[in-house]
Amino acid sequence: MLEEQIVEESRQQLQTIIERWYVWLCSNPSVLFSQRDEVRMKDPVIHYAQTNEWLSRSAVAYTDWFLDKGSPLILSRLEKGDYDAYEP
Repeated sequence: MLEEQIVEESRQQLQTIIERWYVWLCSNPSVLFSQRDEVRMKDPVIHYAQTNEWLSRSAVAYTDWFLDKGSPLILSRLEKGDYDAYEP
C-alpha cells in the first residue's frame, strides 16, 4: 500500500514537472531546434547513423563468430583448466 502511494506520488510529480517544462519550452522558442541547427547537425547525425549501422552489423558478425568459433575455444580452455585469457 505504501509502495503504491509512493509510486503514484512520484508519477504525479513527474507529470507536473513535464507539464511545467512544456509550458516553459513553448514560451521560449529560442531554445527550440531551428532551421540553422538542422543544417549544422545534418552531417554529424548522418555520420552517427552510419556508424551505428556499422556497429550493429559488426556486432552481428562478432556474435556469429563467437557462436561458431569463439565459444568452442573458450570451452576447451575451461575444460583444460586454462583460465588465463591473456596467455596465447
